[in-house]
Amino acid sequence: MSNTSHRGKAPEDFEGERLQLLQQTLDPLTIRRFEQLGVQKGWRCLEVGAGRGSVARWLAKQVESQGKVVATDIGTRLLDKTREPNLEMRRHDILVDDLEQEYYDLVHTRAVLMHLADPVQAVKKMAAAVRPGGWLFLEEFDWISFGAVDTESPAAQTFNQKMETLAKTLQAVHVMDLYLGGTCEVSSSSLGSLILTPKGSQESVVEETLPRSCNK
Repeated sequence: MSNTSHRGKAPEDFEGERLQLLQQTLDPLTIRRFEQLGVQKGWRCLEVGAGRGSVARWLAKQVESQGKVVATDIGTRLLDKTREPNLEMRRHDILVDDLEQEYYDLVHTRAVLMHLADPVQAVKKMAAAVRPGGWLFLEEFDWISFGAVDTESPAAQTFNQKMETLAKTLQAVHVMDLYLGGTCEVSSSSLGSLILTPKGSQESVVEETLPRSCNK
């Protein structure tokens, strides 16, 4: 018997739809940040937790035939339809599997660390894969600013309490940490520089930087 869910859909179908919505919502912001960073022709890029591959495909077009993009995920089924000559799909667990050392001009991940049991270890491994002078680009959610828009509404307090309970429950059962983006401190004191540009959520572009702590 096949494993199906609501209305005959398989769990993989719901995951595909979730990732599709995520990239539709976040890709414009991610691409704008890449444009500010200045992704160049010939770069070697690593996309960790590539999902449906939209970011990896965009990067592949920017680096052109002189460059290369490696898109990794623990499952590559949703990446299998991706066909770019300079794009490699790789089944990979960032907490278990090795990466090339000091190889990539850009290493990027988005909404991945929040799902991991040891995000600090993951960032260390990604940072070690960045070549000297390259970029480690991390994008993670921070629910600290999430709340009712109309704070004067009688339902605002109840809504905020329920959302906080939801976030803490997901963290307690190790599904995801929705506050990771605001609690994971990345230090630039030893290896490079850190750019922080908070715009409603915390975002960081890190050059040659290893995390010193992730205090919760």
